[in-house]
Amino acid sequence: MVEGRTGQQLLTLRAAADRLNVHPATLRRWADNGDILVMVTPGGHRRFPISEIERLAGERELDDTSEEVGAHLVEVAMSRAREGIAEHPNRAWIRELNEGERAHMRAMGRHVMTLLEKFVAMHNDEAELIAEAESMGREYADSTKEVGMALPDVLQAVTFFRDSILDAAVSLPEAQRMDGEGRRRLLRRINSFLNTILLSVAKDFEA
Repeated sequence: MVEGRTGQQLLTLRAAADRLNVHPATLRRWADNGDILVMVTPGGHRRFPISEIERLAGERELDDTSEEVGAHLVEVAMSRAREGIAEHPNRAWIRELNEGERAHMRAMGRHVMTLLEKFVAMHNDEAELIAEAESMGREYADSTKEVGMALPDVLQAVTFFRDSILDAAVSLPEAQRMDGEGRRRLLRRINSFLNTILLSVAKDFEA
C-alpha cells in the first residue's frame, strides 16, 4: 500500500483485486469501463484508492445479499399472503371470484413474484422487468373488470399483496443482516416495482 499526493491510501492492482476477491483482469476491465476510480502513475501503473475498493466491496456484498433475499422472498411472501386471505375470507376481491378465477389470479401472482425476484437480484434488465410489471398490471385489471370487480376492491387486493411482500422482505434473515441503508435500498426497489403494477392497474381502469 502506498499514499497518494492527497494523502489517500492507494492499492496496487493485485492488492485491490485480492481485497475484492476478483481476478486482476476483471478489476482492470472495471477501471477501463469507468466503474471504479483509478489513478495511473507516471510509469503507467494503476493505483486504486482504498476508499473506492471498500465502496465497491460493500456494493458487491449488498448485491449478493439482495440476490439471496430475492430467492427466499417468494416463498415467505406467498405464505404470508395465504395466511392473510384465510384470516379475512370475506373481502370482496376474494368473495367475488370463483375457483377458476382464483386459480388464474394465483398464476398471475406467481409470475409477478418471479419477476420481482429477478428485479430484487439486480442482475437483470430493469427496463424490461418494469415493462413486464406494467403488462401484468394491465392483465390483472382486465381480468378483474371481466368479473365485475370495482376499482377500490382491486386496489385493496393489490395493496394487500404489496404489504404482504414488504412485511416478508423485512423479516428475512438476509435482510436483517443488511445495514440500515441496505434495507432501505431493498425496500425502495420492491416498492417501486409493486407500485408500477398498482399504477398500471389504475390507468387501465381509467382507460
